[in-house]
Amino acid sequence: MLSGSPAVPVQRVKAIDLPVRLFHWLAVLSFSLAYLLADQYRELHQWLGYGLAGLLTLRLVWGVFGSRNARFVTLFNSVRTLPRYLRQMLRREEGYTLTYNPLGALMVVLMLLTMGGIALTGHLLTTDAYWGDDAMSDLHTLLINGMLAWIALHLLGVLYASLRQRQNLPRAMIDGYKRTD
Repeated sequence: MLSGSPAVPVQRVKAIDLPVRLFHWLAVLSFSLAYLLADQYRELHQWLGYGLAGLLTLRLVWGVFGSRNARFVTLFNSVRTLPRYLRQMLRREEGYTLTYNPLGALMVVLMLLTMGGIALTGHLLTTDAYWGDDAMSDLHTLLINGMLAWIALHLLGVLYASLRQRQNLPRAMIDGYKRTD
């Protein structure tokens, strides 16, 4: 910027609506508590799991009927551009995205599917058919470990995208606003 020239104000736009942000943070809280309390407080663990399943159900409904940025069609359209986006990343030419970049969209899909699998296998373990079933318990544990891996990749991706886009993406997940580019 030349000295004496007026500063250009940073424009911020609403990019993430309240239902998506509430789902995100309530899912983080529910999963974290369920994970941490699984061995000591089995009944609370189960209720947290049912709460997570309820949150997932609401997110699925919002993904069909919600705002444009929250709809699954937006996620899937973004995922379809993944090969081109990966090539751009390798050249460090990936651009700004107001909503999810293709890797972020893929991560959302993978995390939602994994969360659904965790909720389903957790519920099945409370039924007569699967109570004490080692294979179902192992699948539940595998899905939980998968979710932990997705969470680690998600956090790295948020850090990378925040740095590349010069955005505070965690803040955007709190207040819903992103800087326009």
